[in-house]
Amino acid sequence: MRLIKVAAEVLVSARRVLVRLSSAWPSLPTWRLVLQTVQRC
Repeated sequence: MRLIKVAAEVLVSARRVLVRLSSAWPSLPTWRLVLQTVQRC
């Protein structure tokens, strides 16, 4: 398992969770892979 550390803005509403990340973050490709995996579930 890999720990992802990042400063992010997290906004929560009744139907969704929005996570805003910097486009310059070095682990952004890893985050996108995690997001795609979660969206398939």
